[in-house]
Amino acid sequence: MREIESGDVMEMRDETSAEVLDEINARRSQIRLSVIFAVLCGIVGFVVGKAIGGVGPVVGVAAFLPGMLIGKWFDGYRRVSG
Repeated sequence: MREIESGDVMEMRDETSAEVLDEINARRSQIRLSVIFAVLCGIVGFVVGKAIGGVGPVVGVAAFLPGMLIGKWFDGYRRVSG
């Protein structure tokens, strides 16, 4: 068994449902980084693909997915941590 540390009960305060709902809505209204990263990676991939031999669309589409996944990871991290 492992001891779990917690705060002092006398210092704890009750959260109202309005405060919790406001926090949820604030986190939900954040700009989604998944879309931004996906588009940026797609554009960079397209430009690099064109520069190395005319395969811009293929490299652009291939770069889109990793950008989306990285952005989703950042989105999840931002919504959980404050």
